[in-house]
Amino acid sequence: MDEFGDYQRQLRELKAQADESEEKLVKVEKTVGELAKRKTGITNGYPLVVCVMVSLIFVICVMVTFKWEELQRMKMRLSAL
Repeated sequence: MDEFGDYQRQLRELKAQADESEEKLVKVEKTVGELAKRKTGITNGYPLVVCVMVSLIFVICVMVTFKWEELQRMKMRLSAL
């Protein structure tokens, strides 16, 4: 009879562990769903970041080009003297 009591106790413990595992699984699924929503927000911002960076590089290149031309004109003026 004692073995039957131990068996029932172990069975209750296993059921409790299964319930805990199921609760943890539900929490993990909920967290993954929230993270997936956040990630889509970040990926939607990705094209904006790329566009801003390309624009900045373009502006820097234009500024360098104008400075380069200005330096070339100054060299021409100095060489003419």
